[in-house]
Amino acid sequence: MKPRPKGIAAQVRVRLRAKGPNGKHRIGTVKDAVRGKSAKGGKTWSVIFDDGGVEVVGSASLAINESSYENASSTPKKNAIRVDIAQPKTGLRVKTPEKQPRSLHPSSETPYADDDDLETPRPGPAAADSPSTTSTDSSLRSDSEVHSPNLSVVSSTTSSDSSPAPSVVNSVKKKLKNIVAKNRKHAKPTAKPVRLSFDLGHTGDDDDCFMAEEGGCFDDRYEESEDDLDSIDEPQKNKKYQKAKEMSRKEKSRLVRDNHTIRVKVSARNTYEVDGRVEIKKGDHKGMRGTIIKVIEEKKRFEIEWDNGQKTEAEYSQLVLVKDADRSFTWRVVEDHDPANPPSKYDRKKCGVVGFRPELFRITDVNDPNYAFPFGRLLQDHLWPGHWPDQLDKLNVAIRKHNEALGRGRIPINECSTDEFWTFIGIIILAGKTGYGGVSKMFGGEESIIEGVSTTDMSQYMRKYRMKQLLEFFSNAFSGDNEEDKWNQIRGFVDGFNENRNKVVAASEEKVLDETMSAWSPTTTKHAGLPFLSFIMRKPEPLGTEFKTVADAVTGIFLYLELQEGKDPMRSKPHSRTLGGTGGCSIRLIEGSQYSGQLEDVRMKAKNQSKRETYFGDSWFTSRRIIKDGLKSGKVTGLGPHEYAGILKTSHSGTPKLQVEEIMKDWPAGSYLVLICDELAMMFIGYKYSYKRKPIFMLASLDAGSTRPGEPYKAKWPDANGNIKSRDVIRPDIMGRFFKRSNVIDVGNQLRQKELALEKHWLTHDPYFRIGCTIIGISVIDAYLAAKYQAPECAGITKMSVREWAERMAYDLLNRKITDEPKASVPLRTSGAAATTTLISEEGVEIELHHTLTIEDAMVEHDFRMTSQRGQDNKRVRRVCHMKGRIESCEGQTSKVTTECQHPLCLGQVGSKANRHAPPTGIFICSNAACRRAHWRDMVGQVNHCRRVS
Repeated sequence: MKPRPKGIAAQVRVRLRAKGPNGKHRIGTVKDAVRGKSAKGGKTWSVIFDDGGVEVVGSASLAINESSYENASSTPKKNAIRVDIAQPKTGLRVKTPEKQPRSLHPSSETPYADDDDLETPRPGPAAADSPSTTSTDSSLRSDSEVHSPNLSVVSSTTSSDSSPAPSVVNSVKKKLKNIVAKNRKHAKPTAKPVRLSFDLGHTGDDDDCFMAEEGGCFDDRYEESEDDLDSIDEPQKNKKYQKAKEMSRKEKSRLVRDNHTIRVKVSARNTYEVDGRVEIKKGDHKGMRGTIIKVIEEKKRFEIEWDNGQKTEAEYSQLVLVKDADRSFTWRVVEDHDPANPPSKYDRKKCGVVGFRPELFRITDVNDPNYAFPFGRLLQDHLWPGHWPDQLDKLNVAIRKHNEALGRGRIPINECSTDEFWTFIGIIILAGKTGYGGVSKMFGGEESIIEGVSTTDMSQYMRKYRMKQLLEFFSNAFSGDNEEDKWNQIRGFVDGFNENRNKVVAASEEKVLDETMSAWSPTTTKHAGLPFLSFIMRKPEPLGTEFKTVADAVTGIFLYLELQEGKDPMRSKPHSRTLGGTGGCSIRLIEGSQYSGQLEDVRMKAKNQSKRETYFGDSWFTSRRIIKDGLKSGKVTGLGPHEYAGILKTSHSGTPKLQVEEIMKDWPAGSYLVLICDELAMMFIGYKYSYKRKPIFMLASLDAGSTRPGEPYKAKWPDANGNIKSRDVIRPDIMGRFFKRSNVIDVGNQLRQKELALEKHWLTHDPYFRIGCTIIGISVIDAYLAAKYQAPECAGITKMSVREWAERMAYDLLNRKITDEPKASVPLRTSGAAATTTLISEEGVEIELHHTLTIEDAMVEHDFRMTSQRGQDNKRVRRVCHMKGRIESCEGQTSKVTTECQHPLCLGQVGSKANRHAPPTGIFICSNAACRRAHWRDMVGQVNHCRRVS
């Protein structure tokens, strides 16, 4: 026997102090401690009793079972079998008593013997060396095969007139695993721990336990902590589960058969806050109604926008709230729902970056004369957020203003050149490979980092003082054009990112909404230079600047960012008045990311035809209003009638969440209930993935997907020996699609924050430079994901880590000299097998045509952006659209435009006659799609019919 322990702890044999109905104490084994305290103030313990029960008991109600230890007053039983457990490198011999407490497995209500779980005992010394067998259940096997110990019966102390019953031997084998666990601490440190793998009668029909699926989980609010993992037990008893399963099946059938309905009442609410509806209650204007747009002084004075368009201030005493009538919605229980007209899919092979050239990645040797710097080009030519020549101009404007303000005798700062601009970006990104940043570390070390860069002393690319100068001024490159905007210093970078993704990234028909954080922790002031800071406790970086984001569910590339500017500024954004702050934000995200990839002809046609796409969102975005009043109302100009599906939690007004939760409280895992509201054209799904947990709920439009069983949820839980068991659980198809896609933004955030970590490597006092590093990091990760999706067979990209990708991209940016290339070295992407190259010489225009140019190539290369030309008043010049007079719908008929074709051939063209007084360069095209397509067709015809022009 083991010595008596000093107190109650895990694996200690205990008994209840109070006797049971049969006059005996219940005896059991402590499993582990449970969080919280008992009513009497002591610890609480999870106890597995010998009669099969599992209860949580306080310390005051327990006592150590003295008969189980050495100082017990009772004498040991006579009939006993001594059994050897031969452990590797230990030779430990353990005597096991014959009489063992009966053990119950959670999946059974009766004692049983594990005859099939262990190897048949083999007498003789050779048994210790013979290999053991393990369970044949593949779901119990770990990565490294687990073997049972070798057993041999050494002797028996039974009398000659009585032989041990079969249950004695079975009981011995049943408790062998417990003996091994109790004696592990006596083994030598060099011995490997003995782990047993038992098939304990698991039927594979139950799933009461949740473990996050590989690569993600249900939602960031459903994530399991390490403490929760300890509480995950094996499934409930089979009879209990089967009873609950049959009960839920009958109840669901009855609800469907009776056409059961749930009527949900929505009470009208209104308060004296922003967006509150008010009415003048007295005076000449009695009865005039309006909306509160600003609270000047709480419950005293407000700014009102009246329904006639006027804006005035009003006192609290002059107003009365206007309440709409209460509404109610009827939800009907159905067996399952199939979409009548689901959205069509895009060709997944054409998803990704428009104009991506996988052939460039086939040459990765930097010493090869044909090496084309593909890693850097992907960022520079395709995914850089915004028009970098404009950003370079803004940076130099800030430097010029600084020089003008210098006193006499002060040395001015040189303006930044094109190559310096990209060298600076390359050094910033290189920190993702080195694991550290900062001027002192990047310009003073001697450690070898990457091929082509011999040391971390980057002075061969840029001097240390020059790096400090650019760090001081670089955030000016991110600014916008509205000086009154509080976020103007970063607005240009955010808007440039959104504009770039809308044109360049051809997304799939499925998109995901979520959040992204740019960490920023003030130390001396409230916001440390920013107008507003967000705090989200559940995020790894909870404090900083928050972006609401959209990403492509297939490639993972970010498509749209919306800066969260604070409560009041966000309420003044479009759609917030009618849909509320959350609903308005969701609709703006969908507006900005729909039909992404406008340079691709299919996406342009989809926009013209208002093709439907599907959006997935977590509980922050999901509500009845976003679907009914936003996507399906038809009131939002330019917004397609897209489908939506998301997890529902707090914003459950008008939905049967509370009623369904009560109906399903005793339903087993794998159960779900579907309800339809014809008035709202929505479906509501309650789903239980675990018997022990509450259901999760989804709200979706009717054509978002099917509720029939689809890809199952794989439940996982550790057994008593630490081996992971798993089993498939029924799950509706629409929920399976959601959980498969819902973590793409979290994956991108993790790659950026943990792997690349530019924000952590480049410490700064400039909050806008920190946000800029976040957006640059997003762009680097987007390029990484695009290459993995569109060129998986090239250069081992599928096995390339983020840090290796940062290394190759930094090399390209540091070594590619754009100014050394011809003024317009334009590698055109073609839809055929070969590429076309166009060159312009210093003396004149020279075009070398090798293969036919297509309209698709012209769309990629002839990109339209805001012109960088400025007049004497430092404002952007405006020109007449080049297609004026040719296209009837041309917007240039009434006004001049500032959008200019950025192709080098067009930048050098002489302006039209209408622009004879303006600088004689550039072709300006309005935003009309017909004008732009006409220009593309002109360029295709010009190039394809030209052999050589000089």
